[in-house]
Amino acid sequence: MRRLLIVTLALALSFALLAGILRAGVADDDGLRTFLLPPDDCAAPCWQGIRPGVTSADEAEALLIANPWVTAVNRTSTHISWHWSGAQPVYIDADAQGILYLVNERVSTMSVSLNVSYGEVWSLLGAPDSAVMVRPASRSTAYQIVDYSAQGVAIVSSLSCPMRPAAFWTSATALRLGANTFSEAMNGVPYDIFEQPGWWRWLATCRRQFAN
Repeated sequence: MRRLLIVTLALALSFALLAGILRAGVADDDGLRTFLLPPDDCAAPCWQGIRPGVTSADEAEALLIANPWVTAVNRTSTHISWHWSGAQPVYIDADAQGILYLVNERVSTMSVSLNVSYGEVWSLLGAPDSAVMVRPASRSTAYQIVDYSAQGVAIVSSLSCPMRPAAFWTSATALRLGANTFSEAMNGVPYDIFEQPGWWRWLATCRRQFAN
């Protein structure tokens, strides 16, 4: 028991130290917060005027075409994707397309890849309200979706299996609004990464049994 307590304390301290270092690397906390969170005049979930579950495909396409951050908008029956113009904020990963998933000609889910680590998001917004681990067919990768319900946003971050503390905090992220996709709902497992004893042991191997 004593050895377990020592290991747990050391792990917690390393997480706190790494999170502090990551926070120091964020150049503009206020700018990142403004980018991630919905504006006062658009009820959450909302990004650039697009509200999953509310905005129609036609409205979303028009908003994207008029957005100076966006170029090369492409629409199909299931999604709208786009590239970045170069005028987008530094928080956006310009190498990855943005995407809106459509259900019945309405925006269901939005995803924008970020140049922000999971540790930076944690330092900025605090601990999320809930988390889901999604384990695809691959045995070496997984990803988590953490929800900030009060702010109306979710963050997706990649996991490599087995997971290491440094990789957990520095993993790439994406801003997510709206419902999880069908595949995520089928393959996702809710888990509590803050209170359940032994959570790191399960997360380190990306085991689905974590929730049991």
